[in-house]
Amino acid sequence: MFSLYLRERFDLYAAAPVVMALLMARVIVIFPNSILGMLAVAREEVRAVALRGAVITIANLALTFYFVGARNMGAVGSALATLTATLVGAPLLNWTLGLRLARTTLPVWLSRTFLPGLVPALCAAPLWVGWHVLAPPAGWAALVLACATGGLVYVLAIWLLAMNSAERREVVGLLARLRRGEASA
Repeated sequence: MFSLYLRERFDLYAAAPVVMALLMARVIVIFPNSILGMLAVAREEVRAVALRGAVITIANLALTFYFVGARNMGAVGSALATLTATLVGAPLLNWTLGLRLARTTLPVWLSRTFLPGLVPALCAAPLWVGWHVLAPPAGWAALVLACATGGLVYVLAIWLLAMNSAERREVVGLLARLRRGEASA
């Protein structure tokens, strides 16, 4: 995608896809706990979230000084520092707090929240990586086709593997209401 957009200037920004991939990889540990802030407000434990955020930020800054300053890794080093701090900090600090605030256990949370959110990505990722490795899109149409096929696999995986029957019925009902022109909710 970057080579399609940047063309002859791609060499100037060759690290950009790596930086973007490193930063996007954090989604795996950030999004599963995205409701933590609201839960902390509801339980009056905002200080606990702030302290954990400060610890992760300080670790990120220290790692950035190391990777960028001592190792001369530039933007990739900065992104690697952010990824490392997040991959370690979010599960150890934020997930544990989230479990306590939600009054649940790790196995229950993993089976009802984390895995249903991760499985569709694990199904679609091989297709997207395969497109990239075996037949890299040479134009915008090919890129749209690659994204669309991966997106279709993602949506099918949500429907078939991540949703339970009650959730599927709810989606079908919502689609029926939308078709009739009724307001949502």
